[in-house]
Amino acid sequence: MNILALDMSTPRADLALRCHGKTRLQKQWSEPRKGEALLFETLNTLLRESGLTWEGVDCFCAGRGPGNYSGLRIAITVMQALALPAQQPVFFLNSGVAVAEAVFEQRPCDRVAVVGDARRGMLWYALFDRPQAEKSTESPDWQLVPWADFDAQVPVDIPRVSSAWSSIRSSESVALLDVGAWVDADVYPQASVLAARVETTLGLGLKSEPATPIYMHPPVAS
Repeated sequence: MNILALDMSTPRADLALRCHGKTRLQKQWSEPRKGEALLFETLNTLLRESGLTWEGVDCFCAGRGPGNYSGLRIAITVMQALALPAQQPVFFLNSGVAVAEAVFEQRPCDRVAVVGDARRGMLWYALFDRPQAEKSTESPDWQLVPWADFDAQVPVDIPRVSSAWSSIRSSESVALLDVGAWVDADVYPQASVLAARVETTLGLGLKSEPATPIYMHPPVAS
C-alpha cells in the first residue's frame, strides 16, 4: 500500500510517502509564509522522485492538529483535492499521535501529555497512552486549561511535550509550570508516523477521524 501523508499543524511542515510498510520519501520545510507555494513544489518533487503518479497513491492522509489553523485547512483541502480525481480514500488523524510517538521512541513511559500554547493565558493538551501492537490509538480528549491549573490536571510523572516548547519556555507564565517534567525541545509531528498509523488503522478496519481541523483556541468575548 502506498500512503501519502501531510502535516502542516506547526511552522515545520512535513510530507511523507510510505510504500509497502516502509517510509520511502520524506520532505520537510520551515517557511510558513510560503507554505502553499512550497507545498506544491515539494509535492511535485516527491512525486517525481518516487516514480509514482497520483493515481498510484492508495490512500492520502492529513494531520488535523491542533495547531496552525490555516496550515491545517490547507493540508486537509490539498489531500482531498489530490484524491478526488481517482476517488482514493483520505484519512485524517490528530497530529498529536506523531508528537507522542517521538517521546515513546525515546523514553520507557506509558503515557505522554502533548501540549500547545492556546494563547490568552491558556494551554491545550491531551494524554496519549503508548500504543499496543494489536490496536490503534483512539482519538484523545483535547482539553483547554489555564497555565496555572495545568500541573494540577496532569500528574508530574507524565512527560510533557510540545511543538511550541521554545515559545512556552520563553513566556513569563512558564513560572507557573514544573519545567522539569517537560521534554526540553520543540518536537514536531512527522508525517511518516501518521502514515504508519493510518496503515495500522486501515488494517484493523477502523474509521478516519473527522475531516475538520481541531481548533483549540479559547473564544473571544464579543
